[in-house]
Amino acid sequence: MSSLESPAGADTVPGIVARLIWLWAALLAVLASLPSLFVGFVNDDLNHRLVLEGRVPGRSGTWFGLYDFTSPSLPASALTRQGIFPWFTDPALALRFLRPLSSATLALDHALFGRNALIAHVHSLLWMAVLAGIVGRLFQRWFSAPAALVSAVVFALSGVHAIPLSWLASRHTLVAASFGALSLWGWVRLREDGYKPGLALSAVALVASLLSSESGLVTARLLRARHTGFVARTTRRSSTGGIGFVLPRLIRGARLWHTGQQLLCLPL
Repeated sequence: MSSLESPAGADTVPGIVARLIWLWAALLAVLASLPSLFVGFVNDDLNHRLVLEGRVPGRSGTWFGLYDFTSPSLPASALTRQGIFPWFTDPALALRFLRPLSSATLALDHALFGRNALIAHVHSLLWMAVLAGIVGRLFQRWFSAPAALVSAVVFALSGVHAIPLSWLASRHTLVAASFGALSLWGWVRLREDGYKPGLALSAVALVASLLSSESGLVTARLLRARHTGFVARTTRRSSTGGIGFVLPRLIRGARLWHTGQQLLCLPL
């Protein structure tokens, strides 16, 4: 069902607003995230700069391995001797994350703009806009116009995005979520509209999501849920369907945020 075929009650949202919910979501997400542009480099961002500049012995200029905090040439035992890891660290510890695409985005920032943190944060902001836009389109398909608009606003203003936007090293969650949402969009187009290129789009985006972050595994769960009809059953197009879908996740997110737990930036 297209986003323009809204049930009764959808006319409470002006036509141009209803058609462009995805755009409003992207713009609102960007506006709400503008303060992140001035955070600068923090924590692992500083280490990544040193690695990319070739100033860390045993690790030099890697584009795809910035999230390998240990390596055969720089094992945990060596990092412990240097005082980077605490004295009680297991010498056999391996701290490596498969995030080559996200690593490449950080390396690209450095190759083009050096230590310009502002431009690097603008790059992250673009990923946030893409993510919010795709999610807004999904909400348009699944919910009535009023519910889709509320859901898009909740997503765009969610505090969950604060860490991935402010901390460049955490951009991997934005990249994985963006590809994940795109994969889900392609799958929905295939299943609901018979759009055959949607299969290739979904598959390629899924692989890209998995190569961006371990949180890309959530994409596979979402695709499975959509395939079995779970999403269709829990997101009926009604004036309250979107709120019923978003509210439990909003409450859980608030609880986790209050307890200080880091949240993953997931598309839904």
